[in-house]
Amino acid sequence: MVSKIMKKSCMALVVVLTFFFLCAQAVSPREADAGLYKIIMYVPNRVFDLLDIFRVRLRAGPGLSAGVRATAPGSFFLGSHRTVYAGLPGPRGGSLLPVPVGFESARGARVSLADMGGSNTHYDFFEVGFEIQLFIIGFNVGISPLEIADFGTGLLCIDLVGDDL
Repeated sequence: MVSKIMKKSCMALVVVLTFFFLCAQAVSPREADAGLYKIIMYVPNRVFDLLDIFRVRLRAGPGLSAGVRATAPGSFFLGSHRTVYAGLPGPRGGSLLPVPVGFESARGARVSLADMGGSNTHYDFFEVGFEIQLFIIGFNVGISPLEIADFGTGLLCIDLVGDDL
């Protein structure tokens, strides 16, 4: 009995939603496509927002470096490394797919906001973490309070950081 009611309710919901999207498509095709795309990408975007919170990278490659981040003004880095990494990449810095492998390089010195070197790794302003590279092996870990807020607001369909696909 309950099963039949559930099936009928689900079918009615599908019919109503289909009708709604068809009407929206007829009125404004471009906006309807964007709305449908946002609905389809809701779950993947929330998963990516969750993954953006954490940076946990195991690195392999030549180098000798160390760094600490307690927000951008409280950051310090010294050394050089050119490595490959595997793990959670951390904040994406744009609407990119979070790829769990890649290349990471950094050289020079960074003290607070003064950067006398270069890095291909995106750190958001509020990220807290540390990294070390000892000759062939290293790691880079961190957590981003801004990405925690982005995940929370993303549940309400608000993209705080602007990184949703």
